[in-house]
This record gives sequence, C-alpha cells and structure tokens, in this order.
Amino acid sequence: MSNQEASDKINELTKEIENLNKTIQEKDAKIASQDAKLRALFTTYIPKKGDRIDMEIADLINNRPESDPLKIMFLRESEGVYRFGQRRVQLKCEQGNDIKVRVGGGFLSVN
Repeated sequence: MSNQEASDKINELTKEIENLNKTIQEKDAKIASQDAKLRALFTTYIPKKGDRIDMEIADLINNRPESDPLKIMFLRESEGVYRFGQRRVQLKCEQGNDIKVRVGGGFLSVN
C-alpha cells in the first residue's frame, strides 16, 4: 500500500468516525428528550375532571419545586379519600384553594 493509499484510507476512516460521533450525539439528544417526556408523564398528577379536591391536590403536587420531589404517591380512591403511601387520608377544600386533611377529630391545612 502506497503512502497516498494509506493517507486516503485514514481520511476515509476519520470521516466515518466523525459521522458515527455525530450519529451518537443525535441519538443521545433524542434519548434525553424522550427521558424528559417520560419523567414529565410520571411526575405529573392528572386530576379527575369535576372533582374540586382532586384538582387542588393536582395543583399542589404538580407545582412543587423540582428540587423537592414528592417521594410518596398520592392515589385517589374516591371523592375526598386518598391513599398516601400506605395510609388512607380524607381531604376537603375550604375557602377557595385551602386543602384540609383529617387529623384525629379535626382538619389541618395542607398548603
């Protein structure tokens, strides 16, 4: 193999490596985009339409600072009744957006 042929082969392989690196970067960007979409889907609480309490809970959960993610899942069982981790809690809304949780014989404000 002549020096020119070796040089041409090196240039060809260099271009192939550059193309592969570009493809890897594009795939990495696509993966990051899909990951962000999945995280948004799984970290967004979607309320039941027409349920005022559930809509307020969704607002409270979805507007938490990202640095303080909710580590325990809120699951709606019925109107005003939720599963918070392994505990069943009763909630109600008072005076606009004030969410209250039943504690003993009374209610405490959540927000």
